[in-house]
Amino acid sequence: MFDALTDKLGKTFRNLTGRGRISEENVREAMREVRTALLEADVNVQVVKDFTDRVIQKAIGEEVIKTLQPGQLMVKIVYDELVNLMGPVDTQIYFVQPGPTVIMMCGLQGSGKTTTCGKLARFLVGKGHQPMLVAADLQRPAAIEQLRVVGETVGVPVYTDPGKAAEHGQVAKGAAVAVCRAGINQARANGRDVVILDTAGRLAIDEELMNELREVNAQVKPHQI
Repeated sequence: MFDALTDKLGKTFRNLTGRGRISEENVREAMREVRTALLEADVNVQVVKDFTDRVIQKAIGEEVIKTLQPGQLMVKIVYDELVNLMGPVDTQIYFVQPGPTVIMMCGLQGSGKTTTCGKLARFLVGKGHQPMLVAADLQRPAAIEQLRVVGETVGVPVYTDPGKAAEHGQVAKGAAVAVCRAGINQARANGRDVVILDTAGRLAIDEELMNELREVNAQVKPHQI
């Protein structure tokens, strides 16, 4: 997703920076392309509208069209607004005492969330922690096995309950919550100080899966999402 977004934004700005002069229409045309790229990357439509409106207003306000290097200034304006859009974000993980600290991983289908769980677990091990992964993605047949392999690769235990897995849309209500709770209990019993919950990938339009996330959040109360 990020690779595709990078390619589209890069192409748009290469077109701008190749111009000696640009007009207000050039700016608006470029932002239409940026808007399309963000929407295709599943960014919320209102967020995209507000973002592009701010960039256009800022670009026109700073008189980009009158500068000698308008393309470069446009890139800076868009970059600054993207930074504002994504943050400020505190990236620190706050650990609770007594543990375990519970981290719930959420993401779109196919966004690399399970692999990221493994990377996070390995990072935590390097910091002296003892994490455990919990296979709470019960909607995809191979998801549990995938996380088990990831855990084995990074040397971190994985809690699984294959009996609760089912085809997409057929997982029993409350099954994900039950798996998360059982995984946390096992982590506590085994002295693991961090639990990483690998939830099912989803799209915002899948209301059933969004409700599953809300239920896990409400019932398990993870410390960080």
